[in-house]
Order: sequence, then structure tokens, then C-alpha cells
Amino acid sequence: DDEKQILRTHPAYAAGLVSRMEGWSDAAKMIEQHHEMPDGEGYPGGLMAAQICDGAKVLAIVDAFEAVMLKHINRGKNRSVLRAIAEINACDNQFSPEWIEPFNRVIRRTLEA
Repeated sequence: DDEKQILRTHPAYAAGLVSRMEGWSDAAKMIEQHHEMPDGEGYPGGLMAAQICDGAKVLAIVDAFEAVMLKHINRGKNRSVLRAIAEINACDNQFSPEWIEPFNRVIRRTLEA
């Protein structure tokens, strides 16, 4: 429980650091909200879908994608990408659905390049 509480402080802590940099208030907001979930079950604020900025919604997907990639990188790059895409698309309530398809398109184009 203590470790979980510490982990849950990282968005606000990082946002606080970034917000001290002139001109970075939008980035700080994205960082602070990137673990919020459309159903209000996220943290640190328990925000609902419309309350979460678009940048945070995209950052949440990218952050999770990278975490899955790192977890499965030993399987080879292409297999790791497919696994990461599958995991992202299977998370019905974790991510804002309006950003999943644009993310998939970017990944698809990246793989085809």
C-alpha cells in the first residue's frame, strides 16, 4: 500500500517540476492527468473523460505502449509492437476511445515504413 501511494504521487510531482518552467503549463497539465481514466477511476484527481485534457489522454496511451514494449522487448521488436497494440486495444476503460484509433494508425504507418 505504501509503495502504491508513492507511485500515485509521481504525476503531481513531475507536473510540479515542469510547471516551474516558463511556458510549460500545458505540458504540466498533461503530465499530471496522464493516469486519469475516462470512468473516473484514475489518479491523482479521479477526473472523468471530459475533464481530462486531450494531451493527457494521448500521453496515457503512449506511456502504456512504451511500458508494454519494454516488458516484452525480449520477444523481438515486431512481436513486442503487436503485443503492445493488443494490450492497449484490450483496455476498454483505461484509455479514451476516441484516441485509440488515431494511435493505431500512427503505429500502423510506423510499421509499414
